[in-house]
Amino acid sequence: MKSKYFSSILMTTALFTNLAHASQTTLSQALNIKPGVINTTPPAAPAKNVIVVDNRGYIIPDSIKLIRSANGQFKVDRIDIIGHKVGNGGDYIRSTFIQVGKKALEYVLTTEAGNTIVRKNNLNTDDLKAALDINRVVLTDETLFDDTGSVVDAIGIPGLIILNSSAWLEHFEKERNIQYLVFHELLRSASVNDDNYVISTDLIQIPNSFRLATRLVPLIPMIEGDSIQSLFDLSSVASNGSGCSAQKKEIYTELDLTKNSLEISLSNYITQNDTNRLVDNKACSLAIPVKLPKGKRLVISLIDLQGVVSPRIGQLQTTSSIKFEAFIAGTIKPSNAKVITLGSDERSFLFRKTDVLTSGCGTTEMIRLNTSNTLTSKVISQTTTGSESILANTSQIKKISVLMNIESCP
Repeated sequence: MKSKYFSSILMTTALFTNLAHASQTTLSQALNIKPGVINTTPPAAPAKNVIVVDNRGYIIPDSIKLIRSANGQFKVDRIDIIGHKVGNGGDYIRSTFIQVGKKALEYVLTTEAGNTIVRKNNLNTDDLKAALDINRVVLTDETLFDDTGSVVDAIGIPGLIILNSSAWLEHFEKERNIQYLVFHELLRSASVNDDNYVISTDLIQIPNSFRLATRLVPLIPMIEGDSIQSLFDLSSVASNGSGCSAQKKEIYTELDLTKNSLEISLSNYITQNDTNRLVDNKACSLAIPVKLPKGKRLVISLIDLQGVVSPRIGQLQTTSSIKFEAFIAGTIKPSNAKVITLGSDERSFLFRKTDVLTSGCGTTEMIRLNTSNTLTSKVISQTTTGSESILANTSQIKKISVLMNIESCP
């Protein structure tokens, strides 16, 4: 399956765990799924479609009405939502996704390493090719969730791939290594089990000859004397904690060379709770090495932490408590805290640190960013709606941005 161009229900993991042990009939009854158009009688607002594939539930934006064919494949009931009616450049995103997918299939079909993937996993390449069709790639501006309750960039179900537009535009604009992510969705659309990327992970190291330039807006980097590019080795950035495991599929660390910023995008830094679990906590520690040339020092002028809180259960009163500290190893800086009270609607938040951090002169330093997020609720009502039994409050830290510049030592 990482620009600046850049809402939503979350099923709890417990729901899906329970459903996985139920029969298909029980699943359909529990989620009110009927043949034909999925969930034609939506639950209480905010309404979403819940579909089940191989005993896994998925939450689909209500703007996308799905029809399940007799062969088990899905399609949309309105062709006009497939791409060009979506914001964030839907047609560009869809067409670029398809072109990247074609290059991934070219690798699979024309190289010995690719042929090995096909043979080892008994793949039907015709089914994979069929997924690369404009009528089978759908875009949405709304948040997508997988069967575990995690925010995802895409959902692949038999016959269809649903993409979050802002996430994929960001992927393309930053020219991330996404061939394996695209291949992952092709596999799922072809009804191939690729849980934990067991098959698609073989495309992470795909040769450059099978990669596409996907940036829409040309990059104009800074002049060498101002640029921080040579100061960082992003492969050496260390992450640790329940909110940012070191797995490549969960965290992107990138330099924005147009404004000298380091950006850490976090896909699964999410706390969630419900009436059965009132408290959830996650943390993330980042260590970022930087090497300064002789006579130069690094000045960090601003650090932004951005995220989203999503209240979903009216019977709970919920707060998200965020702690954030940033310092250069060997120095001491105060920890900052922010408490967010979840209201009735989804909201974004910004936690900004303006403490200036200055490195030594011509030294090798370690920038440390430590965060934690605790979601706490208390029950204020015993009355629930039918839909609230499958919902969860969530608080997600999505991105940390560090703005800096290099200057001559005094």
